[in-house]
Amino acid sequence: MPLAATALVLIAALLHAAWNASVKSSGEPLRATARAVWLGTAVATPFAVGAWLLGGRPGFTDSALPLVTISVLLEVVYWVALGAAYRGGALSTVYPVARGSAALLGALIGIAILGEELAPLQLAGVGLLVAGTLAAAVPGAARRSLAPALAIGVMIAAYTFVDRLGARTGPAWLYGWLLFAGGSIGLGAVLAAAPLRIVGPRPVPGSAADPGWRRPLGAGIFMVAGYTLVLTALAIAPLAGVAPLRESATVLAAGWGVLRLGEREGAAWRLGGAACIAAGAILLAVGG
Repeated sequence: MPLAATALVLIAALLHAAWNASVKSSGEPLRATARAVWLGTAVATPFAVGAWLLGGRPGFTDSALPLVTISVLLEVVYWVALGAAYRGGALSTVYPVARGSAALLGALIGIAILGEELAPLQLAGVGLLVAGTLAAAVPGAARRSLAPALAIGVMIAAYTFVDRLGARTGPAWLYGWLLFAGGSIGLGAVLAAAPLRIVGPRPVPGSAADPGWRRPLGAGIFMVAGYTLVLTALAIAPLAGVAPLRESATVLAAGWGVLRLGEREGAAWRLGGAACIAAGAILLAVGG
């Protein structure tokens, strides 16, 4: 994989772990995620418009619209599942399980659909991903969050595959802006129409359950910046390398959950699983 793509993905992985920690530690994860998407999109819009004008108003191929539409739908489901998982589960379990399963599925999609091949070292990485995901899922307190965490992994693998194609239909940064603009509308519709058992009750402003706006602003900037870097990497590198390497910061997210959020039950399993996932992801990305 090109060195530039590797650097972009590693930076994106750190930003991703940071905004996930912010969302998890907020009072209401789904509402914090929605606010992060709205604010991140609002901050990015003037830059996207300026870049579009200065770049000669670039466009897309005909396949861009269906791809971005599918990706937006997958992203909205992903964000809803993320809110559900973080409402009932620990960061140090949800993040490794979701990201480990996503990396594994991403590699399998790259092999089965895109015809990409894995070297022996990469096959060892697949084994570590499987072992790490299972280890992170062991702690009993995480059982009710495992289903949404695995759903997150499926959604990540699916939209990453779609975006690998979409990022090559035009400027990757403009494609990313379209994703977040569409996702902002989709999340607004979910919060307005979905039942309370999915979105949770509206928190009282200023209460402990209210995520506020300051923290989601930072999370939103990290979210948009990080995924724009991923899209840029997908435009120049194979999916089987980009998808796994995104999970290299898994151990940082798990460590934050254990050390800063007090998620001590089954901490050894969670940290060990996260370390295996990170190692497996790196082997998948660089072992070819």
